[in-house]
Amino acid sequence: MGVAGKSCAHYTWACDAILERKYAQKEAAMRTVIMVMVMAIILLIVMALPARAVEDPLTITVNFNHFTLTLTDARNVVVVTYPVALPKPAENPRLPVTGYVQDIENPAWWRPTARSIRYYAEHKRIHLPVVVPPGHPLNAMGAAKIIVIYTSPGAKATARIHGTNEPKSIGTRASGGCIRMHNKDVLDLITRIRGRPTNVVFER
Repeated sequence: MGVAGKSCAHYTWACDAILERKYAQKEAAMRTVIMVMVMAIILLIVMALPARAVEDPLTITVNFNHFTLTLTDARNVVVVTYPVALPKPAENPRLPVTGYVQDIENPAWWRPTARSIRYYAEHKRIHLPVVVPPGHPLNAMGAAKIIVIYTSPGAKATARIHGTNEPKSIGTRASGGCIRMHNKDVLDLITRIRGRPTNVVFER
């Protein structure tokens, strides 16, 4: 190949390199534009979401003077009130106590404590199994249970708000530390709080 041919080939290679570099730069710029557009669309969507997309907390308040459980919204407006059974005086927590709903179990299994097993054996002549399944007539949790984590200093770790297999106990001090509700009421309550952050207050 002559000098002219080599020069032409070199020129062609240089042109291809320049075009390839320009194409890569254009492609990178296009990707950046697309990314910016996507980010802008996401931001617009987030801004357009209703305020409740980040739920304000509800509050469950158990009043130990009135034997009631009241659910209020974030503006402290009463949503609903239910009658409850409270712990026996010896099991009463030091009030006020605060916490939050950690979990909901529906249907509810009951895993009796050693104390509950002993109490049933001594006072009711009933030998409880280690685990009582949902729907069983001996299931003290009733239809569902709400697991509460205490946050107050000095309070025990957890409490339960649950249904009952002893509906006549509602309105009395009958439990070993939990809050009892009518089964229909606890089922109604969990439909209102499920998926929502919910604070809990026990007070006089």
